[in-house]
Amino acid sequence: MSRTTTSPTATPLLLSRRGARVPAPAVALAIMLVVVLGAAGCSRENDDARDATSASASTPASTPASTPASPPASSAPGSEGSDATTPASPSGGPASRTFDERDYTYLLEVVCYCPPVGPVRVTVADGEVRDAVLTTGEPGAGAPGDQAPAHTRLSIQDILAEANDPAAADVRVDWPAAATHPDRVSIDRRAGVFDDEVTYRISDVRVSAG
Repeated sequence: MSRTTTSPTATPLLLSRRGARVPAPAVALAIMLVVVLGAAGCSRENDDARDATSASASTPASTPASTPASPPASSAPGSEGSDATTPASPSGGPASRTFDERDYTYLLEVVCYCPPVGPVRVTVADGEVRDAVLTTGEPGAGAPGDQAPAHTRLSIQDILAEANDPAAADVRVDWPAAATHPDRVSIDRRAGVFDDEVTYRISDVRVSAG
């Protein structure tokens, strides 16, 4: 009779670096534990990174403080009260100022839709125009000393009376504060009409003595 002898299954062994034999299942278990712990650490790091990103995104951006607007600059001292250019009013005319001299001469230049004649020397006596002569030889106007055309035979009072006409569409008077007479009077007689504007330039006013 034959006898069969069954021996228990042998467990594989691994050799450590020092020569000790270590069962193979124990090595596999250790490797799995290392892998699981490493994965848990990575997952925790990823969660921490996501939490930090979410906190950063949810924090509202700071808004820069608004700068208050600067107050408007005040006008320069002495600028108010000047009447160098005074528009005419319907009732008061270009200004309440008047030119009261009755005996004088002055240079008048009329700028209008008319032939230019240059400055005209106007002589006023007792409030009336006595003479008006050319002072330059404008082409086609005549020689110096010749009589000036009728539209230039005006006293300063005549010009101010025209500026005070309430029917005028627009009036501008240049009258320096320290002067006794205006330097320039511009009149638009009718609104919407392009050829009725006139400008009177006044200079070299000489009041007669006595």
